[in-house]
Order: sequence, then C-alpha cells, then structure tokens
Amino acid sequence: MYISGSGIVQVERNARRFALLPDMPLQVGDRVICDSKMQVMLRLSDDSILSMEPNSSLTLVSVQPLVKLEHGEVLFEISERQEDSPAFEVLTNRSKVDVMGTVFTLEASDHTQLKVYEGSVNFTRHSDNASVQVNSEQMASTSTTTLAAEKNLSVSTLTQPVSVVSLLPTDDVTLELGKRITGREIKVEGKRRKAYLRFEVPELETIHSAKLRLTQEIDPGSGTLRFFNGNHSDWTENNLTKSKAPVPVGKAVLRTGVVQRHEVIEVEVSKLISEAGAAITIIISLDEIKGQDIWFGSKESSNPPQLILTYSTHVPESLIQLHKD
Repeated sequence: MYISGSGIVQVERNARRFALLPDMPLQVGDRVICDSKMQVMLRLSDDSILSMEPNSSLTLVSVQPLVKLEHGEVLFEISERQEDSPAFEVLTNRSKVDVMGTVFTLEASDHTQLKVYEGSVNFTRHSDNASVQVNSEQMASTSTTTLAAEKNLSVSTLTQPVSVVSLLPTDDVTLELGKRITGREIKVEGKRRKAYLRFEVPELETIHSAKLRLTQEIDPGSGTLRFFNGNHSDWTENNLTKSKAPVPVGKAVLRTGVVQRHEVIEVEVSKLISEAGAAITIIISLDEIKGQDIWFGSKESSNPPQLILTYSTHVPESLIQLHKD
C-alpha cells in the first residue's frame, strides 16, 4: 500500500524477482525484500498492516494467515481476530508468534526480539519449545537463557503506553481553477483541482507515525497522488482563495496506482508533521493524466479524512478515539 526510499523493493515469486509497485497485488508464497534504503507498508486481506524496515525480508506463507520473517525488523498491526478464527502466526528461524489482534515489532537476526506495544502475544522459542505471554510494554528475546517477558525499556520512560489519536480536519476544500468548492467531496485533478486539508495537531511529546486516511467517494481514478506541506495554515474553507492559498513546500509524499470505487487508502505522512501543537496544512494533487480525477470524502461526508497519529504521551481525552484496524 505504500513504498518509500531511494532503493528498490523486490518480490520473489516462483524463483523470479521483480520490483514491487504500490498497490500491486501479492500472492501466497511471495517473498518481499527491502534493500538498505527502502521501507514498505503492506495491507493484508484481513486488514492487518505490516511495516517493513530497510534490510528486511518476509514471506507470505498462507492465508491462515501465516507470515515468515526471515531477516530484519517489521512492525505488525494485526487486526482483531474473531473468537472462532485462527491466530495470526509469524515465524522466524528461532521462534513463533501467535496473535489475536495487537501491535508489536519483531526483529530477526541471529536471535529474535519481540516488543509489544498494544495487546498481548504468545511467543515460542524453537530451540527448547519454551513459551511465554508478552503483554503491552513488554519485550522478550530468544537470546536469554530463560525465555521470559521483561519491561520494554524503549517505552519505559513514556508517560503512557503507545496510543493512537484520529483527527478530523478542521477545514477541507477544493480549489478548482482557483475557485473554492466545498461540500461532501474534495477533488484532485491535474492542474485543474487541488485539495487542501487543515488539521490541528495536539501537543504531543513523541509522534511515532502519522497516516492520512482517505476514502474514495464517487469518482475513481489513477495516477500519482502527491501530498505536500502547505507553507501556512492561516485559512478556513470559508475564506480560502487562490491568492491566499498555502503554497506546497518540501518534498512530496507519493502514492501511485489506481483508487477503486469506495476504496480506503492510507498514506504515511510522518515527514509532513513538522511541529506538534500547531495547525498544519496538507495539500493533495494528482498528476496530469487525461480524463483522470479522484473524489475523496470530505469532513461533511460519512467517510471523512482522518489523520491518524501514533504517539506516546498524554492528549486530552476529548481528542482521543481508539483506532482499531
């Protein structure tokens, strides 16, 4: 669903290798390989999300689902399983993980290290079949003499466990040839239409990730979507004009491919969150392709844009709504 970096992500299928592109369907048996300069985010058919770090590789073993992490580090955001559903399983050369819905990282090298941020995980070591339950804010490693859950030192100094806040835009609007268009959709199309979204980001001590979630409302399309920071956020959907509109700054975040009817897309926009505790503007454009435009739901629709922040500090309770993938 998302690829970033200046290298290449490869898929190995039936002894052949080819470059992975955003939104390319994967199959059971595919091996995904990130080089030293690449990251990739995969969405599985059960809506679980796997965020692969550079120098990592994994294989999609079965639709059970079963994944084998061969090397490197991956953040797993496993969707909640039904009581009668099998656990989500992750294998490494040294261990097995059984999950019913949680957030954790696995790092596989000579040993396997597990860190759990939300929920709980059953962790089994292959060498002696030892097993332990690892809960939120805990970690375990196959390198220890006795397999046991320990305090996760990487989050021990945080004011609270890793949590998620989902923000709706305070304002969103389309400029169509400089004319302000409001309503239930925000629209992007070549040089003709750009979308502007304004969010109030709460004061957060540590933001681990930021994802922009958009839902296609009416008109599907394809091409390269570009997401920029605006150079200011001194506007509302009621007063935005072409002359006062924020100007894109910095390097764009890209998302290339087809957006199907009613499809939900998520784009990693962490690098666009330059300052917590301040308003930000995200500008969305679509590269010029004849006849192609995309309409996403606005904040007035039943599928509004969401800026989803994973954080590790306190925010006002009124701003928090649990994000369950």
